[in-house]
Amino acid sequence: MGKQLTPEEFREKLAGILKQAKEQKMYIQERVVRDAFSDCDFSDQQMQMVVEFLRSKKVTVGGAASDFESGDGEKAAPASGKKTWSQEEDDYIRRYRGELLAMRAPKAASPEFLKLLDAASAGDEQAKKDLLECMLPDIADLSCDLYGPGVLLQDLVSEGNLQGMLAMERIDFSAEDLAENFRRIFLSEVRDGLLAFLGESREVKARDQRMVDRVQEFSDYTEVLKDDLGRRVYLDEVAEFMDIPEEEAEAILRLTGEKPEESSGNPEEGASE
Repeated sequence: MGKQLTPEEFREKLAGILKQAKEQKMYIQERVVRDAFSDCDFSDQQMQMVVEFLRSKKVTVGGAASDFESGDGEKAAPASGKKTWSQEEDDYIRRYRGELLAMRAPKAASPEFLKLLDAASAGDEQAKKDLLECMLPDIADLSCDLYGPGVLLQDLVSEGNLQGMLAMERIDFSAEDLAENFRRIFLSEVRDGLLAFLGESREVKARDQRMVDRVQEFSDYTEVLKDDLGRRVYLDEVAEFMDIPEEEAEAILRLTGEKPEESSGNPEEGASE
């Protein structure tokens, strides 16, 4: 059984992980995060909270176990076989692949590609950009493989291209076996970034839905109180009925675009409709 961390020890570990991520251009592998807390008695839920904290600090967490989990806790497989994207997305990917084909960039492992790899290994920054151009078709294919409901294919491809740029900065071009492993290493980096992006997108969607549900709950409670009291009700009354702070009730009300009314201590001024 792992040890229990004091708040100071926990903050110190988080600070160390953030420092490491910053040194890696705001990127860190999920297994590295888990290793940092391996001596602690952390549940999966607590580890996920750590991952979400890092993402809130704009850190890309690669390979997070929760990135491909559905709402019932089971793994959701990447899209395969028949795609479910819209006609607009289908038109986009056909047009985009046509544009890539017209660029006539060298294919991976071709002599021209290997020359670019040698130049990049020697520190040629333009060669890195040209290598990325060569890998764009592979990024498009990977984006299509990972596509799923809740995100536009165009956005996924754009994010994949961004992750490709970041991968070019993270790859060790001095490695002796880079020529044999470049494509695998590069696409693994891009895949990790895309999975993190998908996880973040789902979290944002879930957070937005929770917000909508909270607003609807506030409205429902207000109507219940109005029916029960036979009059208009006040913000502090709804907050007490919902068992939440008045500040939280006010924030929820603001989400509806309405201005918070006076409390019940001043009944002549107005009430929440």
